[in-house]
Amino acid sequence: MPPPTVVIPVWNAPEAIARCLESVERTVPDPRRRILVIDDASDDPGVAAILARAAERPGFEVHRNPRNLGFAGTCNRGMALAGEDDVVLLNSDTVTAAGWLEGLVRCGRASTRIASVTPLTNNGTIASVPRFLEDNPLPAGFDVERMAGLVRRTSLRLYPAIPTAVGFCMWMARAAIREVGGFDDAAFVGGYGEENDWSLRAGKAGWSHRLDDATFVFHEGRRSFAALEGRRRARAVWMLARRHPGYGALIAAFIRANPLRAIHRNLRAHLDLAAAPAGGRPRPSVLHVTPWPFDPLARGGVQVHGAVLERELAGAVDFYVMYPAGADVRVERRLADGRQVGMAFPLAAADALTALLEVLAIDVVHVHGMAGFPPELVPALAARGAPWVVTVHDTSLTAGPLIDGAARVIAPSRAALEFVKHARPAGAPPPEVIPHGVPSAAARRATGPAPDGPLRLAVVGSRTREKGLHLAAALAEATSADPIVWHWLGGDPSSGRLPPGVRDLGSYRRDDYAASLARARIDVVVLASVVPETYSMTLSETWAAGLPVLATRVGALAERLAGGGGWTFDPHDAGQAASVLRRLAGDRAEVARRAAEAAAMPQPAEAEMAARYRRLYQDVMARRPRSAPSPTAGLTPADGTSEAAAAATSARAVYAALRRAAAAPWNARMQTSAADTARASWLARFHDLQRHPAYQTSPLRRLLPEPLRARLQPAIDRLLGRLRP
Repeated sequence: MPPPTVVIPVWNAPEAIARCLESVERTVPDPRRRILVIDDASDDPGVAAILARAAERPGFEVHRNPRNLGFAGTCNRGMALAGEDDVVLLNSDTVTAAGWLEGLVRCGRASTRIASVTPLTNNGTIASVPRFLEDNPLPAGFDVERMAGLVRRTSLRLYPAIPTAVGFCMWMARAAIREVGGFDDAAFVGGYGEENDWSLRAGKAGWSHRLDDATFVFHEGRRSFAALEGRRRARAVWMLARRHPGYGALIAAFIRANPLRAIHRNLRAHLDLAAAPAGGRPRPSVLHVTPWPFDPLARGGVQVHGAVLERELAGAVDFYVMYPAGADVRVERRLADGRQVGMAFPLAAADALTALLEVLAIDVVHVHGMAGFPPELVPALAARGAPWVVTVHDTSLTAGPLIDGAARVIAPSRAALEFVKHARPAGAPPPEVIPHGVPSAAARRATGPAPDGPLRLAVVGSRTREKGLHLAAALAEATSADPIVWHWLGGDPSSGRLPPGVRDLGSYRRDDYAASLARARIDVVVLASVVPETYSMTLSETWAAGLPVLATRVGALAERLAGGGGWTFDPHDAGQAASVLRRLAGDRAEVARRAAEAAAMPQPAEAEMAARYRRLYQDVMARRPRSAPSPTAGLTPADGTSEAAAAATSARAVYAALRRAAAAPWNARMQTSAADTARASWLARFHDLQRHPAYQTSPLRRLLPEPLRARLQPAIDRLLGRLRP
């Protein structure tokens, strides 16, 4: 079927006409295009030159009315010139973006009884987004193309029914024009009300009107008729009320109910996530992939490290965090006003990551860990072409495709560097060391050891064998007759029973760590990990608290303590550690000397660490510029004549539709702490299930209508085999 004919009535306002025609030339590349530009006897001399240039463009036709026919009359002339084609009426004060015409056609031709389709816009009453009924400026940092791309890629594709088309841009079915006729250019001559009258006449004839919530067209508004707006609008309202007595009540009821609310919430949430600063180029966007949400008060190094980067880089980098949450992946961003904005999509749908990178325009992916993520994550990164960097927080990230394909690999210590330095492919930038930062010394209370009394020790960490629970038991037993008092700080009491003679100090908050040690009058902290540490934030914070450390001679602990501030021992020789402790119990001067070393140990500040990461992101972006986003394939409307119904005879077609739905499932659940939750199943993208109240992570078969499910079960089973964790 040929594309619709685009009809652009023009009258004066040459600057707006030029912008409109340039955008249509750029965004309708189809060689079969037919663009009718009809000048309604403009009296502005600037219009003629613009139209002369337009006439030279392939597929453009320029016509001039011998006298001013008014907007409705000019539209009617365009409908007649279009022959048997469907028509798109486009105001001359609009700007279009890539894919706009295809989007309108996709929506309009999904049913034989859709008379008109109106896209979303910034200024179009009931079609206005992100604020309903308002004249919205483009969000800061957005141009028309970026806004349209965001709408297209994040749309719920509900394609809802609306009571009337909005005339700034409307696709019109030729069959509806034949049955209903054109605009009433005798009653509506001023550019107001003609599309409402036509829509109501079509509605009475059994036709419907749809809003294409996957397409955005920018509308400047009131360019040609600004001086006459008030009088013409008042006449149009009076005429509509006279011809269609229930029109006012119909529109009022639609506005009160606002069935478009889910569309507005969905788009506003995505705008929050993709927000850019006012003026200039948007900040670099970095997506952090982590096994756990970042938390400045957590005891885990990954959570604290990420939270520090988020705080220190605020204002310089757009910061997103992605982590597994049960059967979902959650993506969050904290806005400048403190709100936490987030969204979730099924964990097993790895294709969602590729689409997510497109939506958020991610410049760099920063991987902190892969625990809880599907193995398809790395291929998804590679398919998108997004550069990624890896920080080696533990030995699980030391080799394989993630390390091979990384633009940069960062280790917090030389010991961690040893894990990965031989894993990088030839020609790749070598791994580098960026130590984790610590808060400034002024933020810490230096407690220092006691000058006399028994030697008071605290083993710090979770109550597991990996953190040395068995070593603590052996050492406590070996020194039970010595003036040494053992304590354990940290961990869940239910996770492991403490050895006899070891006092429980309970868990602690990171911001209370130094105070916890001070309250227990601890002299020496013991770090008994038997697995290699890549850095040890606990060591850093113990030194900041002014205490020395006795640690196992493994990984970064051995490296960092080689310069002073404590002692090391062989984790396989508890007797050696017991001998060191007996010596210290009798030589408190040595403890004091090592404590002074600890307090004076040079450690990078958090701001210094964050600045190095910022430079790293900028360098990665400069070497591998972001590729242009590609449109995400959309589905047909969720109504009785949608692709789902057509696919009842083709399991293969439905399978393809489900795969496309799986490519962007984060649209299913948008959440913000400041707004109500907007939920829509990603299955609604292929069938009318957007109002289904039970959407969680239910298998597809539970949400499908029974007759369709029975026919499509083989295809569904194949898909479920891919989507299940």
